[in-house]
Amino acid sequence: MTTSTIPKLDWGTIKQQLRRDVGEAAYRSWLQPLELLDSLSPGEIRLSVPTKFMRNWIETHYGERIRTLVRAAVPGIAAVEMVISSTLYRDEASNPASAAQDTALAANDPGRGHIPSYNPVIPAQPA
Repeated sequence: MTTSTIPKLDWGTIKQQLRRDVGEAAYRSWLQPLELLDSLSPGEIRLSVPTKFMRNWIETHYGERIRTLVRAAVPGIAAVEMVISSTLYRDEASNPASAAQDTALAANDPGRGHIPSYNPVIPAQPA
């Protein structure tokens, strides 16, 4: 089976619609970091998110809207999967610090599910 039977998804257009739907502040905090990845199989798209916490929050609050927009744009899409971008490069199960970081992000959310700032942690490089 080839992917040519399913039209290409215009992710930029979908992100612009999400921006209009949720407003600028919510879009920048939650949806702007979403990136379209290559599909593993026809009829499926994968989106990357920076953390497990963000994936869960986006899925809970915006998942159905994202799926609706994707399926309206490309009716052949049956599945929309959100993957944690850090797990593309390492096995999260072998790094308990990642789970602890996600838990800390959730605990430090001053809005308790509202719009926290997005500040990725970048490890210091040795001099």
